[in-house]
Amino acid sequence: MYQIKYSKSFASSLSQTITYWQHDLEFSDEQIKNYVSLISKNIHLLSDFPFISKDVSSIYHFSVPTYRITIGKKYAIFYRVDEKKKTIMIDSLFSNKQMKIEF
Repeated sequence: MYQIKYSKSFASSLSQTITYWQHDLEFSDEQIKNYVSLISKNIHLLSDFPFISKDVSSIYHFSVPTYRITIGKKYAIFYRVDEKKKTIMIDSLFSNKQMKIEF
């Protein structure tokens, strides 16, 4: 089992996304709760299956193997696996429009 760690930018990006959902899209609290639950479920699945996603480092020109979890149709989370330390580093939540990524 791998330990999940979050980058400093993950909480910030999630908070900004939730604010956007509330104010711009006017999602209900229940809709937001369901989406956040889906994000959490997908991340925690990685602790048992860290390589469930495809390595996308060549697509985004990363020098380190990097994986992408797709959340619904509009969002993605990038992560990296450290096999020696048995950890997974979760990066920011990105909308598909934002795919200019620095990790």
